Amino acid sequence: MTSDPAGNRPVKTIIFLADAGSGHRMTAECLKTYIPPDRRAGIEFVNPYREILSKARFPFGRASMMGEALYNLLLARLKRPGPAWRQLATVFIKTMRARRPMMEAVIGRYLDETKPDLVIVLIPLIGDVIAQEADRRGIACLMIVTDQEEVHPDTWVARDVWHLAAFSQQVIDRGLEIGARRTTRLSGPILRPVFFERHPALAAERMQALGLSPDLPTLLIFFGGFGSPKMIDIARALDRLDTPVQVVFACGRADRVRSKLEALPTGYDKRVLGFEPRIDLLMEASTLMIAKPGPGVSWEAAAKGLPVLLELNETTLPQEEPVARAIEAAGYGRTFAGMDDLVAIVDEELSRPGGAGTTPAVPFRSDLETIEMLREVYRDLDGMRQVALGDGGHAGEAGRTAAE
Repeated sequence: MTSDPAGNRPVKTIIFLADAGSGHRMTAECLKTYIPPDRRAGIEFVNPYREILSKARFPFGRASMMGEALYNLLLARLKRPGPAWRQLATVFIKTMRARRPMMEAVIGRYLDETKPDLVIVLIPLIGDVIAQEADRRGIACLMIVTDQEEVHPDTWVARDVWHLAAFSQQVIDRGLEIGARRTTRLSGPILRPVFFERHPALAAERMQALGLSPDLPTLLIFFGGFGSPKMIDIARALDRLDTPVQVVFACGRADRVRSKLEALPTGYDKRVLGFEPRIDLLMEASTLMIAKPGPGVSWEAAAKGLPVLLELNETTLPQEEPVARAIEAAGYGRTFAGMDDLVAIVDEELSRPGGAGTTPAVPFRSDLETIEMLREVYRDLDGMRQVALGDGGHAGEAGRTAAE
């Protein structure tokens, strides 16, 4: 770990994330690349469900680990994850609220043992407990809301948080309402740098390597790292298009979906891929994308300037509904209710004069905004540590006063 300008001890940053879906960990990895280089050595990733709450009394400890697995199973196996998650989320929220004193005690002990200078919270449900226990100890806390909105009341935004960042005004307003001491409104979510870049030559090489024609519109079907059985329905529906197309299915880690798509006969040329580390190049080379309305996938396409079609109906996860509406309202894409709707919209989009496809302009720069925000966060932290050194104590003891 590297020492801060206060010259005391190395700066220790803990980033709290979850592995429900792939978005939280991806955001954490992105965030690390934007943190000032001289502060990165002191960063630790911690999944509180697996590494902290799992040590709580039975059965809560085991249940806390099962939540992520159930959520990921819904994504990978169900075509209608929305209704199932609404029911499970209600149970999880009630359980966690009933066990809040236990969670406070376990999280508090962890913070006492690890003594971080800064905690960065990227998760709902337990995130406000982490922020609260950090605040009680005077530890600086940056809470970054990775969802478009706080869908379930009082499950994301913490009261009196030291610093709140979000890409939604609804979240910022909620934070100010309940005492956030400082806020940063980003123009979009935290994404990997490659989504703000343009690499036309590399994108063309990737398409050539896949054996795809540069003369046909290319549809990219991408439902995140866990894929979705809905991709099979989409594959069948695309056979009804009037416009000739070629299609790339990026299935992520959904091996069952990938196998079924590979075996599915289609009237169009298709490529079926697993996990694609350079999904940005496929986006850049595509004409149109069909996707789940996750904040990562949807806004990645928007950053690339790729028009995206997002499913929005009763099967959509509740936290993803606001994403679909926001993308459509911003003009970055459209929503579809079902397969008939999708086929009509794809034909319409591809028949526009000039066609669809990526644009060279980057519509928002949350990458640059995040870099500047993190510089300010660590400058504020340095000030806290200077005060603590002057008082002969730990930086946390000065946290509340410095923030206020």
